[in-house]
Amino acid sequence: MIFLTVILFISSNSFIFLFHKDHPNFGIVFRTSLFVVFLYSWALIRLLTSKRFAVSFMDFVNIVYAIGFISNIALAATKISGINVWIVVGMSLIGFIINILISKAARKFKSDMYLSSTITAKK
Repeated sequence: MIFLTVILFISSNSFIFLFHKDHPNFGIVFRTSLFVVFLYSWALIRLLTSKRFAVSFMDFVNIVYAIGFISNIALAATKISGINVWIVVGMSLIGFIINILISKAARKFKSDMYLSSTITAKK
């Protein structure tokens, strides 16, 4: 799911900046792509290694990119036109929903890891 969110965010963000009427800006798209991959990778590594505040950090990353998806919708509505607006809105809404699901899955993963460690400790 994280991979899908990364792809959706990069794609929706790229559509806005590449189909902008004035001029496409490839630098912004490249930097945004690197940053989203870095943050989600860092959050996933923290979650998988059971670091302290891993779920909170994943929630923070999801909130940042949920706001980014909302921003993409607003930018698409004001900067581009035609079918491209609906493509960006669709990708952003799907990404927003997936962010919510990722947060729920991270909490479940953390609680499952806690339960398995307490069962192992009791043996």
